[in-house]
Amino acid sequence: EAAAPAPGSVDRLEAEREIVRQRCSLADRLKKAAEAAAETLRSEQRAYDACLEQIRRSEDAIDGRAIRAGKDVAQREFSRARAAAQSPADVEVAARTWLKEIDRINREARLAATRLAKERQASARLMVRLERLSVEADAARIAAESAAEECLAARHRLASLEQIAEVPGFGGKA
Repeated sequence: EAAAPAPGSVDRLEAEREIVRQRCSLADRLKKAAEAAAETLRSEQRAYDACLEQIRRSEDAIDGRAIRAGKDVAQREFSRARAAAQSPADVEVAARTWLKEIDRINREARLAATRLAKERQASARLMVRLERLSVEADAARIAAESAAEECLAARHRLASLEQIAEVPGFGGKA
């Protein structure tokens, strides 16, 4: 059975240097992975925030008060145009314009209601994805921090062994 190399021996120092290289290389890779996971999480959070903003806009578009206000404006415009009409044809044009505006308001409200349902579904899917990405980002961050601590510990161990190697009688120097 071979004896373990002495603390300050060349073989032991090379073995410790290799451990430092491996642990610090792993720490670097895990740090990059954690940064990527955090960026993915931030990107998904921005997408979720944009989805919530779209939901807010769609809710505003189907708000009964806003729809009623739009129809009231159209009614007032029709009343003004009818009062200013010089002929039955002018009244017909005013009525057609008013009805087109009412139709546009109703169509936009229907489209907004359809969009709202889709956006709420998308929001729910994004929330599930955000929760998963959050856990993954935390796990990646914790793994990177742990690997960085292992790298630092290996560096300290190597530094101690290198100091021992400098002591006459321990490290082979006389």
